[in-house]
Amino acid sequence: MSWKRSLILFAGLALTVFLCSLDQTIVATAIPRIASDFNSLADVSWIGSAYLLTTAAVTPLYGKLTAIFGLKPVFLFALVMFLAGSLGCALSTSMVMLIVFRAVSGIGGESMYALSLVIITAVSTPERSAMLQGWFGAVFAVSAAVGPLLGGVFTDHATWRWAFYINLPIGIISLAIIVFGFHHPPIGGSIRMKLKRIDYPGAVLLLASIICALLAVGWGGNAYAWDSPLIISLLCVAVVVCGAFVWVEGRYAKEPFIPARVLKSRNAMLSMLTSFLSGWVIFTMVYYLPLFYQLVRNKTATQAGLMLIPLMILCCILTGVSTLLIGRLGAWSYPVFLASGFAIIVLSLGLTLTFWEETRMASEIVILLLGGAGLGIVWQAVFLTAQASSDSKDMAVATMLCSFFQMMGATIGLAVSGSVFNNAMARYMPEREVWAASAVSSTSPCPRVACPLSLSLFTLCLVLRAARMSRDRWMACTICHRTSRSRPSTASSRHSTSYSFP
Repeated sequence: MSWKRSLILFAGLALTVFLCSLDQTIVATAIPRIASDFNSLADVSWIGSAYLLTTAAVTPLYGKLTAIFGLKPVFLFALVMFLAGSLGCALSTSMVMLIVFRAVSGIGGESMYALSLVIITAVSTPERSAMLQGWFGAVFAVSAAVGPLLGGVFTDHATWRWAFYINLPIGIISLAIIVFGFHHPPIGGSIRMKLKRIDYPGAVLLLASIICALLAVGWGGNAYAWDSPLIISLLCVAVVVCGAFVWVEGRYAKEPFIPARVLKSRNAMLSMLTSFLSGWVIFTMVYYLPLFYQLVRNKTATQAGLMLIPLMILCCILTGVSTLLIGRLGAWSYPVFLASGFAIIVLSLGLTLTFWEETRMASEIVILLLGGAGLGIVWQAVFLTAQASSDSKDMAVATMLCSFFQMMGATIGLAVSGSVFNNAMARYMPEREVWAASAVSSTSPCPRVACPLSLSLFTLCLVLRAARMSRDRWMACTICHRTSRSRPSTASSRHSTSYSFP
């Protein structure tokens, strides 16, 4: 595909990447106003939880569905569901209606980002794909930074409903580009035959396991005690159903949603672990920092959103630069970038422990810049590692699993850290405990107490990665070997005329 056509497709996909990142952060600064307008403090935590719940539940399914129905139909389905949910949220007349349509948005949500990576990989050479995926990461970082700022502006000067209305014109433009610009031969078979190929028992078991686990994590320590019968029952059901899913997929499924060969790849599994941890940290920082400046520094929602700009600008720049370098240097550079990025993140998270009322603004900005640098280096590298260590037929599944674990990291990390946050607010700022709980009980942790958790997890990840490098003499050697042997034939077949513009 020519550069011109690649850029046209990239523009359409980049708009959806912008949307899915923006939607995850723009609501953070609008939550207090939403709770006030609907007079529903008890249910406000579900605004974030409903979106994350459906996103995490359906993301693993999309990888296999692309093999059955094709990339374009599945991508358009996700985009339409996201836009329908956004419209419903903007028109909501009650908290229940808003929560329901947030769940509808989540059906598309984060999946659009992972599907965009799969599409750009399918239509580009490996070198060009690495570069364009780097710019996807940059777009994701920019929109994550713009989200709290736009949410603050809408909340302070207009209405919170614009946090959802803004998705519609951008999404319609992207929809038009994909519908009229991206064409590929349809996958053979009737709709009825394709529906028969879906592994329904596996889908039901996977959804049930994920939903039970996320409900337990979201409710535990907030609505219910961790040792309550409901939470214990949910966790037990999640474990049992997950075991049943593995058994059904391995013994009976003709076309399993998660092939065993993907899970047997140690490089792919390590990429999923790092995706989980990166999701934990970036959403911890993006969701909480604006609220930190509102609660502790008495800033407006707009001013609080501005504080994320330095972090995300550097994250944006280094995402593009690091991915360009990875594309030029080859697969051996993956662990180098990941290890260095994690080291910077560990340093930044450790320094956030100094955040308090008396901390100088300049010092905080430097610390945030460090965090942005580390996140920029590792953000896209985890997807590239998973793709490089998977066969072409499993690339969509591996990419969707990385996205799934990223969202699981965000969901579990925010739930655990939010529980710690409420305790910290009750101890240090009891006069604002109720307001803070309504804003962040399930979406925003406190860095002063939550960052040590993230710090420990990333330190563990770094140790595991270092041990893995020592044992296998840098895991990328295996990827390089496989790439040198199989990439030419794979690339030639994958980058042929199967995907083209009219």
